[in-house]
Amino acid sequence: TGDGIAMALRAGVELADLEFVQFHPTVLYLGTEAKGQLPLISEAVRGEGAFLVDAAGERFMPAVHPLADLAPRDVVAKAITKRMLQTGANNVWLDARKIGAHWPIRFPSIFQSLADHGIDPRVQLIPVAPAQHYHSGGILTDLYGRTNVTGVFACGEVACTGVHGAN
Repeated sequence: TGDGIAMALRAGVELADLEFVQFHPTVLYLGTEAKGQLPLISEAVRGEGAFLVDAAGERFMPAVHPLADLAPRDVVAKAITKRMLQTGANNVWLDARKIGAHWPIRFPSIFQSLADHGIDPRVQLIPVAPAQHYHSGGILTDLYGRTNVTGVFACGEVACTGVHGAN
């Protein structure tokens, strides 16, 4: 909600990189009416061999980046957005069927979340789209959480330590 950043600003604490927002490339797409926090489908799923396809079943990441589906988050999010704009689709699909019977063992939380939404990733494609993940800027700190105001420390998502950077 920005409360911590607002309090710091009122106290004269220096802020930085407020324009930086990290996007997660593969968030479960639940339709245009979905509200609130949506389940994330971790990059680790792609690390296990899952790959992105468009509505026609065409893989598009190999033509975008040498690491294909394992490219950095910003590259994957932009590529998905571009493909959605090109095709007029609201989402793309993650094909993770290759993980098969290992799904409940390797990714129990994601597997349960998908099951809660009626998706069995062992046999179905997963609808995904990029979404805002979290704010990367905030209260400027050093690596120990110190700010420019003596006695004021910041940590967690309110802090801007310089670790996240522009992408």
